[in-house]
Order: sequence, then C-alpha cells, then structure tokens
Amino acid sequence: MIKNIVTGKIYIGSAVHICNRIKEHDQYMRRGWCNNKFQEDIDKGHKFVCEVVEKCDNMMFVELRDREAYYVNKYDCYRSGYNIQIVPTYNIDYYRKTNNTYMIDWLSRRV
Repeated sequence: MIKNIVTGKIYIGSAVHICNRIKEHDQYMRRGWCNNKFQEDIDKGHKFVCEVVEKCDNMMFVELRDREAYYVNKYDCYRSGYNIQIVPTYNIDYYRKTNNTYMIDWLSRRV
C-alpha cells in the first residue's frame, strides 16, 4: 500500500519482491512517470508512506492478484484512490481458448 499522508488516498499493488517494487514506484514518482492522480498530489508536495497490508507466502501469481483485487475493493482505491484500473479477474473461457491447462486446472479448483 502506498498512502498519501495528507489526503489519505491509497494505492494498492502486489509484488513478489516488495522492496524492489517500492523502489520502482519511488523512481517512477520522482521522474514523473506515474499516473495523473499521483502526479497532481506529488506536485502539491504531498508525502507518501508504504506499508505491507498482507504478506502472502508461497502464493501463485494469480492468487496474489486476487488478494490485490480484494484490497483495491476494500479500500475503494479505484474510485477514491490512486489505482487507475481494477485488477483483472481470470476468465476460465479465455484459458480454454488458449488451451492453458495449468490455469484451467487452477481456476476449476477455486469454484
């Protein structure tokens, strides 16, 4: 989670290597390579903090993305925060068309 300490706006992301991802976000923000919502508050001089909201050990990528979607919804980061898209869901029909048996198996076990 990246949180604006002035406004309380939140960005939720996920990463396998958290420290590297935080460094990437910091570099993007310093170079102006972030979305307009972030950039407006950076230009105003707002400060941000990062915190881990959940540590997900031994989790597959798609499971990690599901947890990200959960927190984007929980904190309403798409409408009132910095997330510019809702985390994608996983459509089993797409994976059937692409013959991705690994994903078909994983999604079938979730239902």
